[in-house]
Amino acid sequence: QHQPIHREKSLMGMILQLSYVLVSLFIKPLTRLIVFSETQKKSVQQSGFPAERIAIVPNAVDHLVFSPGESAFKTNLGAKCIILYLGRFSYQKNPELVLETFNTANYDDKVKLVMVGEGEMFGKLHSQYSLNSNIIFTGSIREREKVIDILRGSDIFVQPSRFEGLSISLLEAMSCEVAPITSAVAAHPDVVVEGSGILVDPAKIDKEFTEALDKMVNNEGFRNQTRKKARERIIERYSLVGMLNDLVALYKNLL
Repeated sequence: QHQPIHREKSLMGMILQLSYVLVSLFIKPLTRLIVFSETQKKSVQQSGFPAERIAIVPNAVDHLVFSPGESAFKTNLGAKCIILYLGRFSYQKNPELVLETFNTANYDDKVKLVMVGEGEMFGKLHSQYSLNSNIIFTGSIREREKVIDILRGSDIFVQPSRFEGLSISLLEAMSCEVAPITSAVAAHPDVVVEGSGILVDPAKIDKEFTEALDKMVNNEGFRNQTRKKARERIIERYSLVGMLNDLVALYKNLL
């Protein structure tokens, strides 16, 4: 499993960058090294591994399973627009920004925020924001069918992470035609391109995340266009079939 790529000038950031240097000591004999993004390739190169021996094969999702479809989730909540957070309640994922931004926004009562997940920050954040009837905390949901149903009923996926690798949740949401707002960290700028979502600068995240969410919520035409482009992007570059084809081609070239 890859380490999240951390660009903050912090102890955690230095530790994670050092991990790439240590890993490089063990990968030097490899004929090819597979990484999941251009960003990770650059990190490995900086540790001294030759660029010509690095192949990029990104994480992928089954776009036939994670696909748009019928869902009663939005109707059951009495919503016209659903903002979805799907992930751990942890410092890395920055769920407090999602909750505070929504809680202070003046959105219509039919705009709902659904928070899916658990983690060390869950108890504190649930206590702080659960009085807002437009914020729904579901806890952890492990059944894939239920996750897909929620994704199909959602409009906007939010993930203002402080650091990341390449989020599978982001890919799954985009594949289900949910418009993403995510931090421009690690591999995410490789994924969210050409109108397939909104990237926010981690250095200006409070301001830019608020502006991005307002734009997505209040501009239905823009939101719907982004949703379609998000799925197109997954089919183009991050489908499971595409990943398998890349792997087969890579191994054939090594024979």
